[in-house]
Amino acid sequence: MSTTARTGGNRASAVGRVGALALALGAALVPAAGAAAAGRAVTAVEHVARFQATLEVTADGALSVTERIDYDFGPATRHGIFRFVPDRYPCTGAAVGPSCPAGHDRVTPLDSVAATVDGAATPVQRQRQGDATVLRLGDAGRTLTGTHTYVLRYRVRGALNPDGDGAVLAWNVTGSGWTVAMTEVDVALAPGVAPRATACTWGPPGSTTSCGEQPPY
Repeated sequence: MSTTARTGGNRASAVGRVGALALALGAALVPAAGAAAAGRAVTAVEHVARFQATLEVTADGALSVTERIDYDFGPATRHGIFRFVPDRYPCTGAAVGPSCPAGHDRVTPLDSVAATVDGAATPVQRQRQGDATVLRLGDAGRTLTGTHTYVLRYRVRGALNPDGDGAVLAWNVTGSGWTVAMTEVDVALAPGVAPRATACTWGPPGSTTSCGEQPPY
């Protein structure tokens, strides 16, 4: 399954339903502060030019995530970016089920985290903030400007929910915490799982706008 959402706004999310699997796609990214350096093309406004996520359900039931983030710092100088990955979800409404009892939280811890910038390994620091794991991608001894490509890989445990003869995958791909615009979002399910059905929405939390449609606000 692959779907693309295009927006000039600063929030984007997608939701897909796949086979015996359902996806809720979203996560948050904000720039980190820094000082001067060279980069590729420079534009006037800092933004995410493209966010590509590939999701793979592994044999042990974990979720393997690969994100390619083409980030344009514009004329600003930064040490890197912060990536907010939600990993705690309240069991309310449609989320309530055998593996997510009402009144509890569903926790999806991350491991095997690694990142590159422009093809070279870059340090990743972790911390917690609210219901998310915060990943800082960048080197304190190096600053960037212009456009650079980050590739972030991580594994998520506990993302699958039993659903009849299969499972449901609810995953927040881009989140709602953006402080810069996202021009394009592309989400793909890696080969190996044949979707029974797919759906995709984007926008702020609670949005029902289908991918490819303009939001009603």
